[in-house]
Amino acid sequence: MSEQPFPLTHALEYAAVAFSCTDMSGVMTYVNPAFLSLWECERSDAVGKNIKEFLDNEHKGEELLRKARENGTWTGEMTISTKSGQKLNILFSASVVKDDKQAPAGFANTIFDITKRRQAEQNVKTTNRKLEETLTELRSTQQQLIDHERQRALTTMVSGIAHDFNNALSPIQGFSSMLVEQPDMLKNQDKALHYLKHIQQAADHATETIRRMRKFYRPREQDAFTSIDLNKVVKDAVSVTRLMWKEEAQASGKNIDIHTELGDIPCIEGNEAELNEILTNLIFNAVDAIPDEGTIRITTSMQEENVLLLVSDTGMGMSEETKQRCLDPFYSTKGPDGSGLGLAVLQGIIQRHLGDFTVESEEAKGTSFRILFPPSENEEDQESSAFVQNTSGFPSLTILIVEDKESQREFLKELLEHQGHIADVTCHGAQALEYFNKDRYDAVITDRATPQMNGDQLAAEIKSIAPEKPLIMLTGFGDMMEVNEGRTENIDKIISKPLTKEKLNAAFEQLLNQAANVHHAR
Repeated sequence: MSEQPFPLTHALEYAAVAFSCTDMSGVMTYVNPAFLSLWECERSDAVGKNIKEFLDNEHKGEELLRKARENGTWTGEMTISTKSGQKLNILFSASVVKDDKQAPAGFANTIFDITKRRQAEQNVKTTNRKLEETLTELRSTQQQLIDHERQRALTTMVSGIAHDFNNALSPIQGFSSMLVEQPDMLKNQDKALHYLKHIQQAADHATETIRRMRKFYRPREQDAFTSIDLNKVVKDAVSVTRLMWKEEAQASGKNIDIHTELGDIPCIEGNEAELNEILTNLIFNAVDAIPDEGTIRITTSMQEENVLLLVSDTGMGMSEETKQRCLDPFYSTKGPDGSGLGLAVLQGIIQRHLGDFTVESEEAKGTSFRILFPPSENEEDQESSAFVQNTSGFPSLTILIVEDKESQREFLKELLEHQGHIADVTCHGAQALEYFNKDRYDAVITDRATPQMNGDQLAAEIKSIAPEKPLIMLTGFGDMMEVNEGRTENIDKIISKPLTKEKLNAAFEQLLNQAANVHHAR
């Protein structure tokens, strides 16, 4: 026995969606209970009324019905007001209904209450906006704390550098004063030579301090990776932090030693400044972790195919909870003195170096940080690759020197003439240009800060006259100009003071070879 379908209007009476039927002008001929519930009205209030009157925007309702007549169906979003004055968002869909002769007879209208959906969407937008604001504030705060952490390290290193310079200047100033004030001492050549060797050693120590400083103001760009000797990074970090782990620790009643065991390892690809930051921060953490007396041990070795850096201390160690959270940003056990970003920052650096970072620690037994780096594919040492000239058979050159400091001019002239070159000196850039126009020089060496015309201006003038003439800038800011891209287009080579004959000869050889190659190519 076949079932008789129930009438459509009967089904609509039970539908959860508001529904109405209208004639072609919009006058309602039927509404279901869901429609009456949505508008909070009686059936007598709706049937016989134009549906546009039930919309807050009758013009929009008329437009919707017009488009439905033209297209057969149309949907639009609008607002309504209930009997109690509540504002609702609805999705109104009107479809043309045709009679038996396929002539338009009216509209079937479906109304969806989307008020809660729109409120939810607005809430999501508001929440997202607040999250973005919070994230911006968090990033700003995080950067401030990172800067604070780095400033703390920098302050310690600056103190150490000042300490090293004072130690270097003391014998330089002391022995040189003795020789100047007591010239009779020069008659005793052995003693005078002994004093001069002390002065030279102290000057070499100061030069080495400058070299180490250079590693800490290199650019931090992620792609500024070169082949790095990790053992040299360890030595520099130990030396530059000595004030904190040795002198300052002793002053506060601590007795700390650092032992290094540096194995035969290949170079790694990295950013030297960031690798220095890893070592110095781990040393700082180790010093903080040692209450009275202890040892910091730094070793490098090969572990399978990777380079292992192990930094361990005999300090207080960490509880299991602290160890699990020590890499979390903003987590710190140092109270107001710690930002909690030290290890989190280091983990980010290590990840950029494609390394692996693990922590092993036990309370009262100390902590070990194990860092694995992949070896560099380029085995050439970055510093050993620097050209060092063998001066045997080096040709004699005529060189113009521009330097405003008398002692520097005298030293440069003596150095060059001792090497077999001919040197003319002047202290003014403008005068140097006159000399250059009157004579033929093989190369020009100029300081950057010179009276009347600075080194950059002089270089531009000389290059306009003789573009292929080798031009060297000798300056105390040489390292910083190199790493911060401060070189001008008219300078062929920057040499950082203090000058040595090895630096000078290497520069001459490099520039003369370049000039010869250009000439040969032509």
